[in-house]
Amino acid sequence: MIIEIEFLVPIKEDRFAGNGELHPFDRWQWLEKEMYIRFKGWTRAPMAYNGVYEDEDTKEMVSDESRKYIVAIEKEKEGEVKKMLEEIAIEFRQKSIYMSVAGKVIFIKGVKKHGKQK
Repeated sequence: MIIEIEFLVPIKEDRFAGNGELHPFDRWQWLEKEMYIRFKGWTRAPMAYNGVYEDEDTKEMVSDESRKYIVAIEKEKEGEVKKMLEEIAIEFRQKSIYMSVAGKVIFIKGVKKHGKQK
């Protein structure tokens, strides 16, 4: 069975886990190359997605802008996507990455405050 997985990658580092600045272009290149190597394809939504959430540590409202990616994979490879998103969360200095599998939301943990892995 083929399933669709969507995930959001903020365009900036988390301001508490990273520096709050835009990601360098080579990070995006790495991400897209990795998705192709691992899953033989991907789709990026043509526009940015704006959102708001409560930071789990500071309890502050955080607004961000993200790129949305979609991959279609065999159900058995869902764990590989989760593993890749853990790597992305660390590489992109995020506390977590939003992932949706057929409408079910999972937050993939990444970097804790001040750059330490969770």
